[in-house]
Amino acid sequence: MPGPSNVALSALTVACSCDAPSPVRATSDSLGCSPRQGGAFSHGLSNVAPSALTVACSCDAPSPVRVTSDSLGCSPRHKRRIIVSNSRFIPAIGPLVKTWRSKSYKKAALRMPQSLSTLYTHLVWSKKNREPFIVPAVEPQLYAYLTEICQQCECPSIQIGGWINHIHVLCMVSRKIAVMKLLEELKSNSSKWIKSLHPDCKHFYWQSGYAAFSVSSREVPVVKDYSRNQHFHHQTRSFQDECRGLLLEHGLSWDERFVWD
Repeated sequence: MPGPSNVALSALTVACSCDAPSPVRATSDSLGCSPRQGGAFSHGLSNVAPSALTVACSCDAPSPVRVTSDSLGCSPRHKRRIIVSNSRFIPAIGPLVKTWRSKSYKKAALRMPQSLSTLYTHLVWSKKNREPFIVPAVEPQLYAYLTEICQQCECPSIQIGGWINHIHVLCMVSRKIAVMKLLEELKSNSSKWIKSLHPDCKHFYWQSGYAAFSVSSREVPVVKDYSRNQHFHHQTRSFQDECRGLLLEHGLSWDERFVWD
């Protein structure tokens, strides 16, 4: 029979290996002690009944807690072992105790929580050496192609804009893809497409680097208008000055020797 075990944690989860409806979680509150006392839990299986277990704290708690098959909702007739899990976090679906013989716990473990995210990102990159290329004849087709790539990556675009030598993409990034991978898909695929337009475009390249800025939900309309009105903004401002302003606004540092490739 296993002996007592001291665990320096704030909670113990006790369950039975049968189909008990719910486990019992022994905490410092249930023992009448305080987490600030830093006591370690002590637990041991009773030598008399394998279906009973006593949980106590090493601090001055008034009394230990005895967990039995009745308190777990099961029956002594099952003659199952009580299982202890030392855990700091108890997920919503139930404690992660290793009672895989129990059908109820198997079903609980298979119920995964829903994952939700809203990640707006403002992406900026330029043509290699900032050479002018995005002329009015190419601009609508290029933006439509970038929109399609975003859609294929499950990152719907909100606004795509730019000027003669650089691109702005405002999109909602999927939780299934990294920003770096999204940029790789956008730049590599659009570069191949541009090269196919005309023999004179066979030496087209985007710059190697990029800038990515997080955008709050409240700022999405502002960034959308900014990206759409790039032609207006660049009547008196170069791409380099614009990029420096964005980097400063978001608290980023950079090296002038390497940022302009």
